[in-house]
Amino acid sequence: MRDYKSIFDTVEATLLQIGSRSMPRAQIQACLDEYKHFEGSRYTDDECYTKLVHIIFYAGFRAATVTQKIPILNKWFPRYEDVASYSESDIHSIMADVEMIRHESKIRACVMNARTFKSIVSEHGSFQNYVDSFDATRSPANWNRLRDNLRARFDRMGRITPYHFMMDVGLPLMKPDIVVSRIFYRLGLIEREKISTDVDADAVVEQGRRFASVTGHPIRYIDIVFVCYGQVRTEEIGIERGVCLGDKFTPSCELCRVTNECRNYFQRRKG
Repeated sequence: MRDYKSIFDTVEATLLQIGSRSMPRAQIQACLDEYKHFEGSRYTDDECYTKLVHIIFYAGFRAATVTQKIPILNKWFPRYEDVASYSESDIHSIMADVEMIRHESKIRACVMNARTFKSIVSEHGSFQNYVDSFDATRSPANWNRLRDNLRARFDRMGRITPYHFMMDVGLPLMKPDIVVSRIFYRLGLIEREKISTDVDADAVVEQGRRFASVTGHPIRYIDIVFVCYGQVRTEEIGIERGVCLGDKFTPSCELCRVTNECRNYFQRRKG
């Protein structure tokens, strides 16, 4: 039986130690602690739409690239009712903005999604009511129904994006993105590093639930700690270079304190 609590506590402690080289430890912890309060939160329709816009742009892009563009994304995609009325002229204006991430497919998806969003609010009274109608916290079958419905109704909802969105609107699900899946695979917790099916994605979700169960932390907090540990840079907590990076960037195994648990990378490389 794997010691999930020891693994997480060690990853968390290592993250704080590395970040504290350039930022006060208390400041880092305070930043991370904000993620303990998202699960179960209730959001307005416009807040949910904003989260959807951000997630659409984060998908496939480096997080730092999108994070620095959040103000300009919010400028062009404010209230969903405003965006739902955008014309071709508005889309051309967005594409002409040199400060914008000029990815036409994502831009058009956000406009189309605003119209879908408006329809859902009209049908259910609020977007939160629509989410609640699936009773997603009751069982995996229910959150899978919500996941599938999100894919069917919204543009650019791929393999991972629905999970990310469900997590960000307060559901206790970890997003099975490339960073988290890489770490979990290396730890030998999941069978495949590359998430290519819903079964693969659900395996990551299940591991997130196990970490949350034994640590008492919300899944959103579990997620952010592992993401910061494995992504290239998280400047807001003083991490100039992550630890469990992809092969392209070379993992910093010398800094990692869970190499004894790393069954599909460190142990194999050492052997």
